[in-house]
Amino acid sequence: MPDSLRFPTAILRSRFGRRLFVMFCIAALLPTAIVFWMTYRAATDDARQARHAALREGGKNYALGVYDRLHLADRVLAAIAADDLQGAAGDRLLSVYFSDLAVAPTPVANADAGEAGPEGAGVTLLAPSRPGQAPALRRIVAGQVVTATLDPYFLWGDPTELGQDMRICMYAGRVRLYCGGHPGTEPGDRLVVAHWPLFLKARFGAGPWTVVAVAGPAKALVHYRDVLVPATIAVLLFAVLLSSVQIRRVLVPLSDLLRRIQRFEGSQGRLDRRRGEDEFDLLSRTFGRMQQRIGRQMDTLRILSDIDRLTARGAPLQDLLQQVALGVRQLSGCRTVCVVVAPAGPAPERALYVLSSGARELRRQDAAGCGPALPAGGWLGVEALHGGMGQACCADGAGHAFVLQAEGRSGHVQVVLGFDAVPEDAEGPLVQAAKVVESVPVALALEEGRRQLVFQAEHDPLTRLPNRAATLEAVEAAIARAAREGTGFAVTFLDLDRFKAINDALGHGVGDALLVAVADRIRANLAPGELVGRFGGDEFCMLLPDAATQALAERAVQRIANALLPPVHAAGREFAQRFSAGIALYPAHGADASTLIRNADVAMYHGKRAGGRALRVFAPAMNDAAHFRLQLEQDLRRAVAEGAIDVHYQPRVDSRDGRIVGAEALARWTRPGSGPVPAQEFIALAEDAGLIDELGEQVMRKACRQLAEWAAAGVAIPSVAVNVSSHQLRSWKLAGTLRAAIADAGIAPSQLEIEITESMLVHDREGGESQLQRIGELGVGIAIDDFGTGYSSLSYLVSLPFDTLKIDRAFVLDLGDGATPAAAIVRAVVGLARELGKDVVAEGVEAMEDVRLLAAMGCHTIQGYAFHRPMPADELTAILRQAPRGA
Repeated sequence: MPDSLRFPTAILRSRFGRRLFVMFCIAALLPTAIVFWMTYRAATDDARQARHAALREGGKNYALGVYDRLHLADRVLAAIAADDLQGAAGDRLLSVYFSDLAVAPTPVANADAGEAGPEGAGVTLLAPSRPGQAPALRRIVAGQVVTATLDPYFLWGDPTELGQDMRICMYAGRVRLYCGGHPGTEPGDRLVVAHWPLFLKARFGAGPWTVVAVAGPAKALVHYRDVLVPATIAVLLFAVLLSSVQIRRVLVPLSDLLRRIQRFEGSQGRLDRRRGEDEFDLLSRTFGRMQQRIGRQMDTLRILSDIDRLTARGAPLQDLLQQVALGVRQLSGCRTVCVVVAPAGPAPERALYVLSSGARELRRQDAAGCGPALPAGGWLGVEALHGGMGQACCADGAGHAFVLQAEGRSGHVQVVLGFDAVPEDAEGPLVQAAKVVESVPVALALEEGRRQLVFQAEHDPLTRLPNRAATLEAVEAAIARAAREGTGFAVTFLDLDRFKAINDALGHGVGDALLVAVADRIRANLAPGELVGRFGGDEFCMLLPDAATQALAERAVQRIANALLPPVHAAGREFAQRFSAGIALYPAHGADASTLIRNADVAMYHGKRAGGRALRVFAPAMNDAAHFRLQLEQDLRRAVAEGAIDVHYQPRVDSRDGRIVGAEALARWTRPGSGPVPAQEFIALAEDAGLIDELGEQVMRKACRQLAEWAAAGVAIPSVAVNVSSHQLRSWKLAGTLRAAIADAGIAPSQLEIEITESMLVHDREGGESQLQRIGELGVGIAIDDFGTGYSSLSYLVSLPFDTLKIDRAFVLDLGDGATPAAAIVRAVVGLARELGKDVVAEGVEAMEDVRLLAAMGCHTIQGYAFHRPMPADELTAILRQAPRGA
């Protein structure tokens, strides 16, 4: 920091500093004085109010004390006996209360009243008529009027006890009865006065007395005045110090700015300052001169602004280039402007635009003769230009050219300026023109970005097919066209079969690759005018504008189905992919796009429910079924939320002795107003609606609690099996759910068994094995249900921690006489389980003949109607109580 700017020299040398310093001082002094004055006024008022309240309280206490002494004196006077009236005047005890006692006969009119009244009644307080006299009590005692003058010392008390900061006086009307104490004031102090009335009429038949308490101001205010002036000076000095520091902070950069402007202006010595002008006035004049130079650049900014507006508005490329060419010609002063645009790409298509001398419109010409790009940033003769370029850019007689070039991600642009001669001072104008040219690649990039945004808004990012919105728009356009022409068309909704299983088993990456391959296959086999869009997931919607009848629509869908017959290659795999489809015809099945597509979806869903790989044409009855399913789903969702899913139990029986050796927990739902819903129906609905996890957990917890209730009731059952869905197995929450359910019920983990189907392991072998390992570590039993139906390798039997194999009922139903292929499979499964040391259970056994055949094969644990049907817990409890115990 220069020495010339050190405090206080900086303030003294600067006109602005001196002015600001004085203003700071005034601004600091005035508020400080006002604040201190208001503070003093507030403190004075508070102290005076507090003093007044204290005086009023002191006067009140004194008045009540006088009243109590009057009452005491009256009681003493009333207690004098009639025989003692004559000698009472000299009684020493009475002299404490009274200074004089006078007895006189009672007037006849008052004698009887005095005798008849109660003791203590008829007392009268006689106030003195002039200052200095003592009050007296008058009472009729034994037919005599006794007037007792009160002793002042007794009545008013000791003056020394009132203290030195308060003076108390008692008045009876205008007559001062007594004054005592000292207000503790100094000459010139303002007194604080408080009054308190002492009402005597009710007791003593006299007018009120008034206590007046007087005191000086609070001592705290005196001390406050002593520190007020020094505090004010200290605050002012502190404000001056802070203002000085702030002024220095302003003056230092201001001085530095002035020096920089001086160097920028190129002047020698100090900047010229006029009389009475401060630093800011000087800056204002200097910036005015700079504004004149900056104004010469405003044309460039205006041109760029116009180009930006056109770019933001999404104007056509030729309009944008015309604005650029006009701006370049205005800035550079050239005769002609040629713009060559080469978009990015392996083989770009170049475009040539020419703005001739005096013209206002840009013309597009053939760019075939432009040749390769010219060297930029230098002057060229006409002969250096390529044939087509020279003819276009120098047709108006220009003899020299200057090339400007700008590069961008979306391509590059060259602007060739034609001049009659090389200008003497062209550097500045050409620099400004180059700035305008630089805006062209930006505009090209924005244009490319807009095209990409429009494409992304209307197309699915994965398959590059039109998305839902674009498909709806296409269907609406087809409806408008068909309505004008009186024709019809078809909308087809496609859904890939078993795509979810592929996604779950192989991952979403493989699933996405399969979707792309299927989309490409469908797109490649569309007829002219047909459109296919992706609605999300594995759902596609096809618009068939020429399929006005059901037969034509079915033929078009069959064409797509035939195209998918060859295996689809995706992610290094082959897939035999099929689909289910639904057809809706316009106008028979809907008059708007949403209705048509929804009805096609409803028809597709009916085919999906039939097992997939089906084609259905919409019928009005399908909507009823869809509405029924929607209502069923809502009721099921409510039942799961309210815990209304019941659990029935089907016992497992040892066929050798009839003992119940376990049970399987089965979910049952009774729909209000409709009755029981088949388990396979609502379980499938729960999986589709995403309720299967919550439903499965609910069944599991109810089964665990039932095991605990049986144990508490002394009813023994070795274990209960609970079915687990594939979604639960994939969720990675199954082990935690089991652990929580077992802990909440307080049962042993070995009492619970979970059943998984073999198909679950096919779809997610690695994840399933990991989950089952964690469950096995809990001590929970594991059973493989539907064994032999999953089309899987037997290798997982070695690695999985399972305990039981369940023979599917499909094999049991085909046992026949024991010589059928199904019987051979059952024998093999039983032998396999025996060799592996696992239990084996046959389910779905309905006939005792099948029980005997299974026993002969070595399978003794039976589950089925041959012994018991599924039943509520209380029925099973009754059976368990009657069942034989022991082996």
